[in-house]
Amino acid sequence: KRLIAVGDSAQAIYAFRGAHKEGMPLLAERFKMRTLHLSTSFRCPQAICDHVRWHVPRIQHWPDNPRNPGTIRRLASWDFSEIPDGAVVICRNNAPLFNLAVKMLREGRRPQVWGRDVAAALVKVMEGLGAPNMRREAAVAALGRYKAGKLEKAKKASVKQSVEDRCECILVFLSNAETLGGAISLAKNVLNSEGKVDLCSGHKAKGHEWENVFILDAFLLGDDIQDLNLTYVMATRSQHHLTYIES
Repeated sequence: KRLIAVGDSAQAIYAFRGAHKEGMPLLAERFKMRTLHLSTSFRCPQAICDHVRWHVPRIQHWPDNPRNPGTIRRLASWDFSEIPDGAVVICRNNAPLFNLAVKMLREGRRPQVWGRDVAAALVKVMEGLGAPNMRREAAVAALGRYKAGKLEKAKKASVKQSVEDRCECILVFLSNAETLGGAISLAKNVLNSEGKVDLCSGHKAKGHEWENVFILDAFLLGDDIQDLNLTYVMATRSQHHLTYIES
């Protein structure tokens, strides 16, 4: 007899998977629903709420939040000692995260890379490029041919973007190994790593929260509504500290 829907139009980020961009407003219109706004964030302290009010004007912090006021920083330069255990690094794209993961391993910090599904797909593509002893230059050329073939067949912009991102990720591993086999081993090592710093995309981060959130390469976020929503989602994962860093 009664339909209750809970959601946030400002967090609609899955249009590329077929989700409707205006799901909540359409529900309200179709079923003549009354809208009751939940405007208080019990996760984000004052500084974070102030920071995202450009996108959600009604958001308010909980006055009794023990983490108030919170902090927001933009670091022009940084090193891995500034990323504490238990923190997360979030990026719009996967390739910068894999690049960061490789650097962390070289610094003796094991990351926890989210997205086993992405990992399996990358390794499968790499194994199909050629023999394990294929030199880096030949493997990069084979990847170029794979990319061209996939883009030629792709009809949807979302599919093309997925192909571009996948190839950028693979190129990270090829650039850090002498052979295709070495790149595959490096990819498996990175993607199966179990460390104390989480690395995940903005889409994977939705619904989760961390004390310390680092947003990597924010310049990759565009100004269309999906990316504006994603910008909001990424920033509001923070329970206390939000820091912007670049590769």
